[in-house]
Amino acid sequence: MQILSSILFVISANLDSLSIGISYGAKKIKITTAGNFLIATISSLGTFLSMSAGSLISGLISPDTANKIGSWILILFGLYFILSSIKNKKKQPEKEIPEEHRDVRYQELFLLSIALTVNNIGMGIGASIAGIHPLLASVTTFAVSLLFIAAGQRFGRKCLTNILKQQADILAGSIVLCLGILEFFI
Repeated sequence: MQILSSILFVISANLDSLSIGISYGAKKIKITTAGNFLIATISSLGTFLSMSAGSLISGLISPDTANKIGSWILILFGLYFILSSIKNKKKQPEKEIPEEHRDVRYQELFLLSIALTVNNIGMGIGASIAGIHPLLASVTTFAVSLLFIAAGQRFGRKCLTNILKQQADILAGSIVLCLGILEFFI
């Protein structure tokens, strides 16, 4: 039962990683294998720390506050994507999205990893209070994060850009923005 609880917790905590993967894939921005490992490592470390120190953290910062901070970071990322797209379209209105865009910079990956981790602190605290084992949840978080980001990128790159090629940047920003807004109210 402990394994099933951990898996369900980790899947729900990593749905935002899937959304991020789809967003980046739609923009044809590649998260490299090393970058994916960085995100998964920071996410699993954050899960372990938040679950291990659940009672301490809950005394210092409420799960609601942690969720709000993570949500605002995601909202700002989404707005950045949308505004960058609008700015670039004004400069180059006729230019299509190139087939191979760019790799994500490690600074961007680090900030994204922190946003995803901070956003899940509240869930980590709640899961530890509910009795889910921190080490099991952390290892599962690592694996699911790797899978969700890679699968999300592939889906976003293969499916969404063929349908909405001209609107990929705005779509990606909108997904991240909506995710941040949704997380803010949950």
